[in-house]
Amino acid sequence: METLPKDFIEYCRSAGVDLNEFEQMGKLPRYVRFDPKTTTKAERVAIMREIPDSEEVAEVRDALVWSVSRNLKMKDIAEPHRSAMTGMDLGSIMAVIALDPQQGDSVADICCAPGAKLKFTSQLVGPKGRICGVDNNLYRLSTAKSLTGSEPCVRLLLANAVEWDPSSHRDSSKWWVDSVPLISVNPSKHKKILAKEYPKGPERPPQAGVVIQDWWYPADLSIPKHLPPNPVNVELFSRVIVDAECTTDGSLRHLEKLVSCGSWKEHSDWASKPMSSITDLQKKLLLKGSAVLAPLGTLVYSTCSLSPMQNEEVVAHVLGVDPSLTLVDPFVGLSDSSCLVRPPPFKVGSLGKTALFTPRASNCGALFIAKFVKDNGNAGEPP
Repeated sequence: METLPKDFIEYCRSAGVDLNEFEQMGKLPRYVRFDPKTTTKAERVAIMREIPDSEEVAEVRDALVWSVSRNLKMKDIAEPHRSAMTGMDLGSIMAVIALDPQQGDSVADICCAPGAKLKFTSQLVGPKGRICGVDNNLYRLSTAKSLTGSEPCVRLLLANAVEWDPSSHRDSSKWWVDSVPLISVNPSKHKKILAKEYPKGPERPPQAGVVIQDWWYPADLSIPKHLPPNPVNVELFSRVIVDAECTTDGSLRHLEKLVSCGSWKEHSDWASKPMSSITDLQKKLLLKGSAVLAPLGTLVYSTCSLSPMQNEEVVAHVLGVDPSLTLVDPFVGLSDSSCLVRPPPFKVGSLGKTALFTPRASNCGALFIAKFVKDNGNAGEPP
């Protein structure tokens, strides 16, 4: 606690964050997750026996999730073992499990970068599913591109998610068959980066390049005027996850990095933005998630904040303005294919049906989860 700056402590008090959670700084383990399709349970157990201080997370079946030393670096794990696993915090794993994606689902991942949840989701929906990841940060989205490049069901969209409207696209089938996994709705802003991705022109585009979309290619990049339109082939999605931008005050590993480099205010939304601007954005993102969700679809909202203002209060607001959504228990009624045995310990929020994984209760970085089901009425229209 003594390592935390005074202004951060003041922020926590004003935002309703329990300062006792930060007693776990420097103590939490890392977590790794296996792709269920590429290894057997016996193989996973054998691999982890070779990694010191590893322990199976019993709440997830078939040895799919393990805790490891906080000092373990993925690059230190030898191949082919390293390719079989992904570093992912336990709370983030639980958010995808709450979403309960099924084989063949169409999924929108709003604020998808850097892509750990996106990759896990893609492995669960399989090659017949379709996932559109949307994010407005090109550099973080590039990380998502690296993580999910081998997953045929994933397409990434560089866009302001609040303004994104998948129903404005048309005739998407060609895009999914012939195109490449990252597109931009603001090509002029990213012209140099996009041009670098296409050094040889459109006749021989690289296998993992960038298609420019606003819905026409800019002429000065010498790319054809005709555009493969819709990146998703659906106007509404069966499942949507909104991992909203937040103050990241519950991500202890992130806070530890800020402590070590001393650059708190330069890298922290809690220091640079008024709380009202953050919560207003979160409400808009969650309402956008509802707007693109199909009738009877599932919507998950998550943040890595410990602040009720960014969690329960945002959920309560959206429930008040969008009667098509019903709040449900995130871990009740999961499908038979779910890998969850039982949820790890978490705190139940003031609304009664939300889950807050915290450093003290859950031995992982904070993650808030609220899960909704859409009614079968006139869903999908922007609120």
